[in-house]
Amino acid sequence: IDKIILTAKKSRPFRRIFGSTLRSILFEPMDATTVLRIQQNCKEVIEQWEPRVLVKTLEATPDYANQSYFIELVYVIPEIENLEVTYTFGLSKY
Repeated sequence: IDKIILTAKKSRPFRRIFGSTLRSILFEPMDATTVLRIQQNCKEVIEQWEPRVLVKTLEATPDYANQSYFIELVYVIPEIENLEVTYTFGLSKY
């Protein structure tokens, strides 16, 4: 999951469409619109590149003091008895 989310689109020579546009979104103003764009982008790329999981919730919380976002993703792996996984990570401009 982290490889999908953290890889910038066009950064892999033979898979130019793989990855997300999160790095460019991080330089937008830290507001509700940017939070929504981060959430949408994460969900879209996970659904596109990892069809074995179903995203249940995805929340992005801005950390204004550190110019970063805290992301909490909860997803289910249906093929493994609906195993629910919580994955948390941070996104920073720097």
